[in-house]
Amino acid sequence: MAPLPGPVADRPLLIAVTDVASLSISVESWARAVYAGGVDLIQIREGKRPNEAIADLARRILRVAPGADCVQINGLLELASELGSGLHLPESAPIPARLPSPSSRSVHSLESASASDGFDFLVAGHVFATPSHAEEPGRGLDWLKSIVNATPLPVVAIGGIDASNAAACIEAGAAGVAVIRALNDPADPEAAARQLRSILNQAYERTIGRESQMTDQTNHAITITLNGKPVTRPAVSTITSLLAERDLVDRLVVVEVNGTIVPRSSFGDVVFNDGDVVEIVHFVGGG
Repeated sequence: MAPLPGPVADRPLLIAVTDVASLSISVESWARAVYAGGVDLIQIREGKRPNEAIADLARRILRVAPGADCVQINGLLELASELGSGLHLPESAPIPARLPSPSSRSVHSLESASASDGFDFLVAGHVFATPSHAEEPGRGLDWLKSIVNATPLPVVAIGGIDASNAAACIEAGAAGVAVIRALNDPADPEAAARQLRSILNQAYERTIGRESQMTDQTNHAITITLNGKPVTRPAVSTITSLLAERDLVDRLVVVEVNGTIVPRSSFGDVVFNDGDVVEIVHFVGGG
């Protein structure tokens, strides 16, 4: 398996965060099920348990995990290093000089996201309303987009995420999602994980498809006839961009496309097509 599945591979990262108290089956059976359903990482987050209990839990999960890099331990650097697992750090925790892999950090602000270096990915939340933060509303998808734009690192969304809204997180730019109740509560955790995996993959494919289409449009060149001469233009080219390149002021020109005069208010909206015939009349003031 790649050192970091998901954000640097060909599908979004799916993380199952533990809530052992809510399980109706053994933790080993649960871990096998969610891994089989498509989970990439299990993050052990049992803050109310003593360290000895967390160490025992980690060893039990590691016995059935595809690899040690498929497990993260929350906040316990020494234990993660001892077991060879990954590490997740809360936002307030000091950042060690050396991080186990895969490593991640919780972020709740643009400042924190932009200042987080050296991690494999960041975990941003909470995006939607969640019982674990019942007193606070979700920060929303626009906030998630701003976090994604604030850092070059992959961003995983967390907080109130389930099958109904996971796709929206990927479409907002997240490299994956981390879920708690969506995979700890169901009677069939493998089926729940498989459903989430499918939703994430489809959202990723749609997003990549749109980005590829935009790239193709930007890179593709067209030819227009401008004042009787052939001119090569980028496919996504407007009257406004053409005028700017030629240092022409829109209020001093009349533009005709395929025999129709274009209102100045539409200069930024009209995108040229291959073969368009364009006439620009430039008025020069004098006195």
